[in-house]
Order: sequence, then structure tokens, then C-alpha cells
Amino acid sequence: MNPDSRLSRSNLIGLVLTACTVIVFSPALGNGFVNYDDEIYVTANPDVRSGLNTGSIMWAFQTTQASNWHPLTWLSLELDAEIYGDKPSGFHLTSVLLHALTVWLLYAWLARTTGAVATSALAAAFFAWHPLRVESVAWVSERKDVLSGLFLILMLWMYERHARRGHISYLVAAILLYACGLMSKPTLVSVPFLLLLLDYWPLGAMPVALHRPVRPRLVEKVPFFALATASAAITWTVQHQGGAMVTAEQLPWAYRLDNALAAIAVYLWQTVWPAQLMAFYPYDLTSHLRSEATVGLGLLLLVSLVALAMWRRLPYLFVGWFWFLIALVPMLGIVQVGTQAHADRYTYIPSIGLAMALAWSVARLGTTQWIGGRVLAVLALIALSVLAAMTGIQCRYWHDSESLWGHALQINDQNYYAHFSIGLALRRNDKLDQAIEHYKRAADLDPQFPEAEHNLGAALAKQNKYQDAIEHFQKALAINAARPNTWSSLAAAYAELGDFERATAAAQKALEAALAMNQLKLAEEMRMRLRRYEHHQP
Repeated sequence: MNPDSRLSRSNLIGLVLTACTVIVFSPALGNGFVNYDDEIYVTANPDVRSGLNTGSIMWAFQTTQASNWHPLTWLSLELDAEIYGDKPSGFHLTSVLLHALTVWLLYAWLARTTGAVATSALAAAFFAWHPLRVESVAWVSERKDVLSGLFLILMLWMYERHARRGHISYLVAAILLYACGLMSKPTLVSVPFLLLLLDYWPLGAMPVALHRPVRPRLVEKVPFFALATASAAITWTVQHQGGAMVTAEQLPWAYRLDNALAAIAVYLWQTVWPAQLMAFYPYDLTSHLRSEATVGLGLLLLVSLVALAMWRRLPYLFVGWFWFLIALVPMLGIVQVGTQAHADRYTYIPSIGLAMALAWSVARLGTTQWIGGRVLAVLALIALSVLAAMTGIQCRYWHDSESLWGHALQINDQNYYAHFSIGLALRRNDKLDQAIEHYKRAADLDPQFPEAEHNLGAALAKQNKYQDAIEHFQKALAINAARPNTWSSLAAAYAELGDFERATAAAQKALEAALAMNQLKLAEEMRMRLRRYEHHQP
């Protein structure tokens, strides 16, 4: 086969991969927004909904909303709002196209650096069509995954060209693209270590790279490590100030370590058997994870020892496995942000390593006498088809909030967050009695969850059961007294009962909490209410 025909074949495979990726995720195009951060990122965010303008662009670089600093993610959502307005289909289309483009570039990069076109296609397809990708692609708020993934693969292209040609301009371009990736999602902080792996394979296998001295390879990583350190420092500060970090009192370090080891086992199992995936996996603090952690530690040691022992003979296993582990470290929950035990979206970048290790292992198996190459290809196509079908089904669960959380509760009826979230959806759809039942269930499952008590109180207040509502507002404030909205709701409930003395005291607390949290609009509303309440007091 001449080089031109090989190139055209490779390009055709890339186009087919891209088109199939769009088709696999096409069910997401009919989905709406969900009540899982989408209101923070889009539907209730005036800066995003205003589209691209001077004010919204400045806001994107200045804001730490959602306890993160990711200005390029905000800008991409603002651009969607500029083009599509409030139509969720447009936002979903952008996410699907970003994922499809990332898949094409990943395939082309692997094919370019290894020369193994079919194996590269298998790796890219496994990464692209796996159901674990659904949360990253079908959830608008997780735009940061697909955007950072795209910048990562673009960076790898520039880094490979630098390794091949030695031009400093390519290295500078790689550094700038890495900065863009970090400004999309800061979990890319582990990328400098991934580059060290890629220096060994596949980049180290290129003839031109075999003679590259080791010391310059290390020196050229310094800007990447500097960017990663700066991003980590910014993220730590923002998440600490925003109250997103879970304290050691809330979640002991020993439990975090056990959960991190258990999560490795969970991610590997879900990669092999991607069933019963859901939007939120809650911590179960009533159980001891020692057995699950032991399984995770056993797998970690076993695969790591095999990869280390075979690092010369099977470099793709070594690189793929340690890519998975290294990329996963920022999301393992040692420094815990949020209350999820693990999440499908956390596998987006780490799974690239597993895809490489799996695809090249399958290709090597096809060269043995145990199984023929054609039989293996047929089996691979069947497996990919099954994964693609499961992905399409998983996309449909994200159609709306009731569907999303109803599916989660079918899997785990003890999921307090799913009960709470479906309660929000039911209340919005005027199914108040059903919403109250789910709020009660959420509060029972997690007595330290103030949002459940607050929303239960708000729903009861809407039914004019103000005394019952007050009881639940007070429970929410007993858990966390720095809740201006709850103080405000408590003040309104007292006012409805004609107890303006207590209404004034609660409104004053709401004003103080709103000012402390820089919620100026709510603070002004409390000032107005205080003036009204004063007229009713003797």
C-alpha cells in the first residue's frame, strides 16, 4: 500500500469514527437542562445567558462561581447562549461535537505516533463510545470535561511535533494549549507526569526521538509543572473560600483513603461492565469500606507490578495503566470536593490510558496462535456495538430531571441526593405532595443535609403549613446557620403567622448572612422587609 492510499484510509477511518460518535450521542440532542448544576452554569446564570459581550467576558475571567476558576468553560457556554439562546439542544450539540472532535484527534495522534491505524481506531472508539462518557458529554454543566479533553489532545499534537522536529515554537504552542486546558478544567494538573510517560511510549519509539537526551526532556517539562502548580494553588484557594472542600471532621482521612482505593476498583469494574450508571453516587458513611478498599488495593498492586515487570516488552500496558492512575489522582477524593463517592465524569481523561492499554493488548493477542486476527476483529466490533447501544440508552436518562433522578432511585433507593433532586423537579412541575415525600426521605437518609430540610420547609409553606415549615427551617439552620435563604424563608413564615418580632429577628440574621456571602440582592430585599416588619410591631 503506497503512502497516499494509507493516508486516505486513515482519514476515512477518522471520519467514520467521528460520524459514529455523533450518531451514538445523538439522543442527547433531544435532552433539556437538568437540575444538577445546570441552573448555576446556564439557566439561572444571567452572565452566561447574556451571551458574549464585554461584561460577560470579564466576568468569566473574574468569577469563582461553582467553586472553580475555569474561564474558558464559561466563555464556551456564553458563546452557545449567543448562538442558540435558551435552547438546550444547541448546548448539547456543542458538547457532542467537542467530544467527536477530540475522538478524531486522539485517533489521528495515536495513528501518527504508533503507525498502528486499526489499533488506534479501536482505542479511540473504546474511549469514545463507552457509557462512562455519557455524564461528560450529555450533561451541559460538564462542558469542562469535553473542552479540557480537546485542549489536551491538541497539546499532545504540538508536543509530538516538538519531539519529532525539536522546534521551540511547537513547545510554546503545547504550553499555551495546556494553559487553555487548565482554564477549562483544573484536574489536568497531572498532565506533566503523563508527558513523561509518553516520552517513553509512543513518542520514545519514534526514530527521531530515540536520540533525544534525557536532561532536555526534563527541562522542557518545567513550564508545564509551573502551570500545574499555579492552577492547583488557584483551585485550592477558590474551593476553600467557596466552602466546597469537605473537612476532616466531615469525612475522616482514613475513610477517604479507603474510598479512593475502592473507587479504583469501581472504575475498573464499570469499564468492564458499565451497568447501573447514575448521576450521583453518595458516600455511605454507615458502612466500612475495608473489603472494597482491599479489592482496590489488590488490583492496584497486581496490575502495577505486571505493568512494571513488562515495561520493556509491553510499553503500552505500562503507559496506559499509569496514565489511568496518574490522571485519576486529582479526582480520587483525598482532597474531597463535594459529597460524591465517585463519578462517571472522573474517568474522561483517565480512560484514555485504559483504552490504549486495552487496544494494543488486543492487537498483540491477535498476533498469537490462540485466536485469529479476523475473529478478534469481529469480537471487538460486537463489543463496541454493545457499548455504543448502552451509551445511547444512558444518554436518554439525562432527558430531564425527573428521568435522571428516577433512574438513579431505581438503582439505589437509599440515594439521598437523588430523592432531594427529584423532589426539586416534582415541585417545579407542581407535584407538591410527591416532592414533600422525597424531601422527607432525603432528610431521613442524611440528617446533616440542610438543603433537604430547607426545601421541605419551603414546600410546606407553599401549602400554608407555616408552623411545620418553621420547624424544618430551624432544623436546616441547626445544621448550618450561615444560610441567608433559610433565614429569609423563616422570616417570611413567621410574618405569615403574624409573629413580626420573630420575623424581624430572622430577617436581621438573613441580612447579616447575605452580606457575609456578598449576596447583595438578597441583602437589599431583607432591608426592605425589615422596614415593613417594623410597621407591624407594637
